[in-house]
This record gives sequence, structure tokens and C-alpha cells, in this order.
Amino acid sequence: MKRLLTIAFTTLFALLHFTPGIAQSGVVFSDLQVYYNFGDQAVFQATVGTVSGGEEFFLFIEQTGEDTLVRPATPGAGGKIETILDLKQYPLRPFARISYYFRVKTPSGESIESEPAEFNYVDNRFRWDLLEDETFQVYWQGRDITFGQSILNAARAGLESAQRYINAPLPKPLKIYVYDNAADLQSALSLSQPNAWVAGHASPELNTILISIPSSPQQQLELERQIPHEIAHILQYSLVGAQYKQLPAWLLEGSASLAELYPNPDYPRAILEAVSEDAILPVDSLCVSFPRDASGAFLAYAQSESFVRYIYQNYGTTGLTALFEVYADGLGCDEGARSALGNNLNELEYRWQQSSLGINSGWLAIRNLSPYLLLFAILVATPLTAGWLKRK
Repeated sequence: MKRLLTIAFTTLFALLHFTPGIAQSGVVFSDLQVYYNFGDQAVFQATVGTVSGGEEFFLFIEQTGEDTLVRPATPGAGGKIETILDLKQYPLRPFARISYYFRVKTPSGESIESEPAEFNYVDNRFRWDLLEDETFQVYWQGRDITFGQSILNAARAGLESAQRYINAPLPKPLKIYVYDNAADLQSALSLSQPNAWVAGHASPELNTILISIPSSPQQQLELERQIPHEIAHILQYSLVGAQYKQLPAWLLEGSASLAELYPNPDYPRAILEAVSEDAILPVDSLCVSFPRDASGAFLAYAQSESFVRYIYQNYGTTGLTALFEVYADGLGCDEGARSALGNNLNELEYRWQQSSLGINSGWLAIRNLSPYLLLFAILVATPLTAGWLKRK
């Protein structure tokens, strides 16, 4: 009996000494608040009761996909503590759900934390209108509700299109933010080097899509191109999870381009020009990333769409799903193709160029054998040259 009483007393003592936000020192946190100007500065505040002096205060910020950020907090009048965060030096993820809390370290070495608080880091440089259904939340700025409905319609049709190629469920609700121009979108993404071809972005971990659609006669076509493309990236993440980033770039972007309701009409022209100039990019060069220059990136997108379309036409959704799964398991670019489709990447590329690009098979054979022909020529020429020099 005495032993049971001792255990009960010890447990009660421990509970009293580890209550969040309250400790022997009497420090109590309340009234956690945050104010921010998107991309510029955020001010985090709390009120602290019963401060005796000598305490150290810290702010902890947590956001999906990022390490926890710790910054000092400064005591002020009336029991207030505050941290001013420079968002240019310490950027937060656009449209993420941000969690934060304060911690105090007392002179005796005791640490006490506040209860966590949360806020949505929305781009508050603009006023956003909202239209939603059970699957999508669409936000836009400056245009009437007819435009909002066009976004929602494109999203519904885009999901149906994307799921023909990527057999995965869509997490709900999917948030879609539509900027009026690419410059505003790129500044939201903190792109220090604006890229003319960056008009959309998917954040699969946040289940959020950002696109830019200028007001123009082409805006409906752009909605039908960009929204399905970014929805496809959300589905890819839904299918393979955290391994999403290790999939080949040609597969990610090719299948996303395939989902577009209005395919880019300039892709075939870019490929024809590359064929005529013998400038087709090898598929294995598109496994990790695309070229950084605008023309190279455009050709990479065009080729990837054509290459993945060839795979879909010959192996169906089952073949594409197999590719996603083997690459998610960690297989290399060539090994994954062989495992999923029974042909290595070079063989697939050879057949794609014959079938889809109309490149002559004899020319392809010469081009593929050219390194070996060159080596053979060197091996033959070396002894002949040596013999000729000896006779001279």
C-alpha cells in the first residue's frame, strides 16, 4: 500500500510540473497573434504573465516541408513579447498553413512553451474572390464571378482528363489561386530570376496550385491548358507520395502536358524544327532536369509530351502507372523503363523517334552507331598511320 501511494504521489508531482504554458515560475502565455505583409515582414506577438526578469524568449515556426525555424523574441511593455521576421531573409511557403509557438527559458533553466497557434500565409497583397464545390476551392482577383466559374469548370474537366493518365485519387479540397500575370505569380514564389515560361506552379504537399492567366481572348484556352497540367502534378504526388521528386522529369512533365485539355499548338513545330536541325534532346538528358534556357526548356516539354504520349498509346495507363511505381521504388531512369515496360530507355526512344517523329530508321542506326564507328576508325587508322610513318 505504501508503495502504491508513493507511485501515485510521484505521478501527480510530475503532472503538476509539466503542464504546457504554466510552470513553477508562474509564466503563462496568452493572446498569440501574427500580422504580416506578404513577402516583406511578419510580426509575431504574445502576452506573458508573471515575468520576474532574466528570462529568454524564443519563437518557433513550423511549416510543411521545411525545417523548424527558431528566432529570438524581445520582451516589451505590458508583458508583451515580439518577433519581427524578415520574410525576404526567412521566407514562408506561399499559401501554407503555418504553426508557431513561443518558448521561455527561466533563470533557473526551466523551459515553458505556449500552446501552438496557426494561420494561413495567403498573399494579402491582393483581394481574393472565392468559388468552391466539394472538390475545389478556386480563388481569383479583379474579374467577375463568370471568370471564377470558368476556373471551376476547367478544374472539373482537367481532373477528369488527368485521371485518364494518372490513376490516383485527388486530395480534397484542392486550392487553385489564379494570378492576373506571371510577374505577380513569380514574385509570390520568390523567383529572383523571372522566367517567362513559368506561368504555373503546384505545391503537392500543400494541395495548392498557383497559375497566372492574363485577361485576354486566350484566357479560356490558357485555363484549359494550365489547370489540368498542375492537377496532374497533384495526382502524381498522390500516387507516389514523398518519392515524387525522384521521378524522371520527362515522366512528370510529359504526363502533366498530356492531361492538358488544350495542348500547346507550338509543341509539334518545335519538334519538327529540332528534327530538321538534328537538335533533338536525348531522353536520358531529361531524367533529372530540363534545360534552364527558355528555348531548351520549351523543347524539353514538347519532347516529353510526345514521348509520354507514345508510351501511353502503346502501353496504356497500366504502363504509365508501372513507370511511376518503379521509379518511386528508386530504380534509375534506364532500369525503371526496362522493369516497367520491358524495354530500356534507348530502345523506347528509338521506337518513339521512328513512330512519332518519322525519323528514318537507317539514319537513326547510323547516329546511334556513330560513336562505335568513330572508335573503329581510330583503331584501324592508328596501325596504318604508324606503318606509313615507319616506311617514311
